[in-house]
Amino acid sequence: MIPMHHYFIQNQQNMPSLTWEQDSVTPFNELIVSWNALRPQSGEYKLSIALKIDEWSDWYPYIYWGAAKQHGVDIRSPLFHIYQDTVEVLQGKQATGFRIRIEHSEGASICDFYSLHAYTGNSNAYLTNNEDTSQFSTLNLKVPLTSQLLLPHPRCRDLCSPTSTTAVMNFLSHSKIFDPVSFASLVRDTHFDIFGNWVLNAAQVGIFLEKQWMCLVQRLNGFNDIYAQLKQNIPVVVSVKGPLNGGALPYLEGHLIVVKGFDTEKKRVLCMDPGFPSAKETDVSYAFNDFMDAWARRRYLAYLFSKRLFDPIK
Repeated sequence: MIPMHHYFIQNQQNMPSLTWEQDSVTPFNELIVSWNALRPQSGEYKLSIALKIDEWSDWYPYIYWGAAKQHGVDIRSPLFHIYQDTVEVLQGKQATGFRIRIEHSEGASICDFYSLHAYTGNSNAYLTNNEDTSQFSTLNLKVPLTSQLLLPHPRCRDLCSPTSTTAVMNFLSHSKIFDPVSFASLVRDTHFDIFGNWVLNAAQVGIFLEKQWMCLVQRLNGFNDIYAQLKQNIPVVVSVKGPLNGGALPYLEGHLIVVKGFDTEKKRVLCMDPGFPSAKETDVSYAFNDFMDAWARRRYLAYLFSKRLFDPIK
């Protein structure tokens, strides 16, 4: 079972801060926090975390998200490291609880926060790709084909996450209104100068599709979890790391692509890989074992799109 925790924020007042605590959690050494909220018109939110590792730690910043900028941090506490979008427990230890605190400033309001989502997992978990592919039927979702290399942006080679994410957003909304370049400008991590901060990408999905969909960042158990989404007519964005036979590039630093189907007869994973030089070429398939190996190098990281489970409070 995927170790996800959800906290839906309802009937809240605009308090100075809001804290979510989960104690007695299955031991974990990695934490990734996603959220659903409206971006403030002014000011910013500060999300901080504390972990229970034998006893509760002090509070440390996790991410800043505001009207004009947003960014992760690079902070080491004595027992864990917070880097960009992930919290890693150090020294071979594990945490059994977490606290997440939201603070606001200069016009931001906690009333505009709808939910928090926390992935807690074990980076030492053994990953295997020996799934029985005969259980999967052939399907191929018509995700819009988009090459990041054709985008009018000087750093188009860095836009795999915005390109993959907006392709899924356009598919789910039955539209072509979401532009990867505009999306990239809204998810750029201003501290690390990257467009692939996972949780910032997920948060922006929640803004654009806030009436129907939200996006969570988590690690999956295997292709079964992807296939379950595909059967619901929902593509999945995944992170892969090369080598990946047939890929446009070596992908040695990690790369985001869309999984949109499976070919049972050929045992190939059908993808929209934005790394190719033309839109037509992004409609690509990878041998199942090759795909699983490349995905395993990123420990089965995925952006999962989910129907909204509640109506936002106005």
